Amino acid sequence: MTTRSREARLLYEQLRALEQQAREARRRAGCRYSRREVIQALAKPPYGRRVGDQRISDWVPTRDKEPKVPSDRSSDDVLALVRLWSSWAGESVNERHWRNLLEQAQPVRVLRTVPDRPRAAGP
Repeated sequence: MTTRSREARLLYEQLRALEQQAREARRRAGCRYSRREVIQALAKPPYGRRVGDQRISDWVPTRDKEPKVPSDRSSDDVLALVRLWSSWAGESVNERHWRNLLEQAQPVRVLRTVPDRPRAAGP
């Protein structure tokens, strides 16, 4: 993540750590953990989100790939994922904290300005 912002790195690291906590808690409880099970659980109440494996893998890659910062449009999906993993890990969720992480990790949008054009001299 050499070109990522510090905030994007922090989001990724916290998502990765939360997933690890959920994985370990499931194993201790004698339950399996897989991304397929995550997707299935997210589709059911109380989450009701259709989040594909590829999107989760974009945000929290399982291999040596660069993580992608979730878009603003994906924030509800990310928060549902955080709630699920937190539930499995036995942790409470501070949604404000996660919303702030998501917001701060967004790429900086640079507005382009069009230089003023010289106005034609009038009669």
